[in-house]
Amino acid sequence: MSENKNTAKPKPKDEEVPAVGLVSVSKEFLDKVSAQMEELLAQAASQQLKIEMLTNVADKARMSRYEDKIASGKIIRKARIALWEDKLIVAWAKVKDEVGYRDNRLHVHQIIKLFLHEGKDKAPTSVELDYLYWSQNTKTREGEVVSKTNDDTGEYWTVQFEDGEKISVDIRFINAF
Repeated sequence: MSENKNTAKPKPKDEEVPAVGLVSVSKEFLDKVSAQMEELLAQAASQQLKIEMLTNVADKARMSRYEDKIASGKIIRKARIALWEDKLIVAWAKVKDEVGYRDNRLHVHQIIKLFLHEGKDKAPTSVELDYLYWSQNTKTREGEVVSKTNDDTGEYWTVQFEDGEKISVDIRFINAF
């Protein structure tokens, strides 16, 4: 039988490379490396200032959802539904839209018809308002989108509010974010 000549002998502990050593470099090279290091530190400080500025001016709700997404692995979709007199607006339609100039003045007469949610298993009620008055005095209510459905009539989202109430609304009447 032939002997295996490729057997390696373990190195004795004395021959291990020391952790600290001396290196000789030219002064020009050292100056160049120092200048690059200072430039990188200045860039890092500038980037940190930009990060702080963006954090201060960012939309806190979006940042929170992004952080929740990173933590949980999924994003929580939120939606806002408009309110009129503390009732959810489930649809609206423009009834009158007269805009034009008379006597060198702009005249605007717009009427909107709102369909208000009256509760589960009840038909929505309607109310007609001046569009400008409605747009300046409407409020919103935020909820979490729990399901989405598509059918022949359109796409609907089911939104659940903090109090547990759920409502299905056509996506054309939802402010999603």
